[in-house]
Amino acid sequence: TQLQKRLVECVGKAPFTGRVLGINAAIKDYGRDFGEEGLVFQPGRGPLMIVADTSRIRIIANFFETAVALIETGQRAEVQAEHVPDEVFEGKVTSISQVGHSHGQASTVSVEVIVDNSRGLLKPGLTAEVRIVVARKDAALSIPARFLRSSEAGYSVRRKCESGSERITVEIGISDRDFVEVLSGLEPGDEVVMER
Repeated sequence: TQLQKRLVECVGKAPFTGRVLGINAAIKDYGRDFGEEGLVFQPGRGPLMIVADTSRIRIIANFFETAVALIETGQRAEVQAEHVPDEVFEGKVTSISQVGHSHGQASTVSVEVIVDNSRGLLKPGLTAEVRIVVARKDAALSIPARFLRSSEAGYSVRRKCESGSERITVEIGISDRDFVEVLSGLEPGDEVVMER
């Protein structure tokens, strides 16, 4: 029939294999087509659907300017998303914005990270946490960051001793949110105590 022939001609092909991310409801116009109830597409209202290759996901993360000073293209990134809580995805920094965005007294800079999503677990448009590895040491003496105190004189911790505890000055190295490398002032086996 004429309707079947028209339907065959309406089949569209995407230029690449991908996933349908959305269908444009505004393009549909229900009306009479060949004397029967049918669906008439209105091309002037935009594309029928959005198809994307999601095997690699582009993530834009905002970092404070002090952190951006340590970030370079090519560095490894770790991504965690709330909608896939038990997975850590590997990524790589591909670009760093040259323009900062002011937020009161602090500024942030956008960093682009490309993440492997070949298993299709990450969903476009959802939020994620991005950690960029700016330095790594496989064997380092470290303490929990919450034990460290800073002052004009430098950094210090309280070390356990026979009389209780004593404050000692330490030199620190690389750190993350949870742990700080100790370059000098402590020896392996020393115990530190929380400041009261």
